[in-house]
Amino acid sequence: MELKNAYELEDPTTYMSTLPIHQDGTCNGLQHYAALGGDARGAEQVNLAAADRPSDVYTHVSSAVEEEVNREAEEGHAIASLLVGKISRKVVKQTVMTTVYGVTFVGAREQIEKQLKERKDIPHEKVWAAASYLAKKVKILFCPSFFAFELIFACDTGSSEYRRDLQRC
Repeated sequence: MELKNAYELEDPTTYMSTLPIHQDGTCNGLQHYAALGGDARGAEQVNLAAADRPSDVYTHVSSAVEEEVNREAEEGHAIASLLVGKISRKVVKQTVMTTVYGVTFVGAREQIEKQLKERKDIPHEKVWAAASYLAKKVKILFCPSFFAFELIFACDTGSSEYRRDLQRC
């Protein structure tokens, strides 16, 4: 029916359709923070800014975490050494996505632990420690990437609680 109505016009491209169109966002929570805070760098990472190709915030965070893990592995950190080559977009995605909704350190660790267990290439007895280590890295390396998110959550009670949790670990 919509197509028929469009073709009946002299210029079908001017037809105003009322059909709903599904459009998926890129980490919608972060899109809101980037927009509300005027965060240009954050906007680029969640595809709110014009670019030649789409950006992927999850890949960005996993790459930053991987760099840090590699650096610490070179310094002899045992857990970092265990994780070299094992940091993927999938490992960090859920934690990045739920950070904007207030995921706690424990929740972040559990999310990452689930992903590490699915990999089946980390000894079972070391998964918890590896997940704890990565949860800290994801949170620490992710927040500075989103200036608006950092500003908004700096005043949030949950955020300060999360920072206390990080300091205890």
